[in-house]
Amino acid sequence: MWDGARGLGDVTGPSDDRGLLDHDGLPRHGRRGAEPAGRPWGGRIPKGVIVGVGVLVVGLFFAHLDMVHPLWILVFAVLSSAAFSAVGIVGGIWADKYDHLAGVQNFLVMPLTFLSGVFYSIHSLPPFWEAVSNYNPVFFMIDGFRYGFHGVSDVSPWHSLAVVLPTSLALCWIALQLIRSGYKLRS
Repeated sequence: MWDGARGLGDVTGPSDDRGLLDHDGLPRHGRRGAEPAGRPWGGRIPKGVIVGVGVLVVGLFFAHLDMVHPLWILVFAVLSSAAFSAVGIVGGIWADKYDHLAGVQNFLVMPLTFLSGVFYSIHSLPPFWEAVSNYNPVFFMIDGFRYGFHGVSDVSPWHSLAVVLPTSLALCWIALQLIRSGYKLRS
């Protein structure tokens, strides 16, 4: 998420060697602003996937890991990277200082992660918390990875994809609209 917030520097940073920024340092809206506004994701999603692959490679020295469905792993890696990158960008735009950005991490991302079934199956939860977990998009990201690596999941990977894809697209759309509008970016 921090990288997603720092990714704003890719769009609004002082360097403008290709003439893509207006006088306020924001993306020009030529071609509807798609290319310059998409630059944060151009570097952040591949970076997230590369870091994940690096962690996987190092982890293979310590444990044997079967990848039952590698395509599902790739799909959920890209979609999860996009979603968390967008959350980082939105948090970075919203935050007035680093403490606010840490609040996004501590009060949004961490609780969603801990209630997502990372360390347990949600079927082991009491009925109320199992129902709550079914509304948590991070649960579906984790469950998609679990299916890709182990071939076992709490819900169908297609159901997980049906939740994660629109969630990622919606978060990216919100971040893009904030960048395009110049909300808290214009001086």
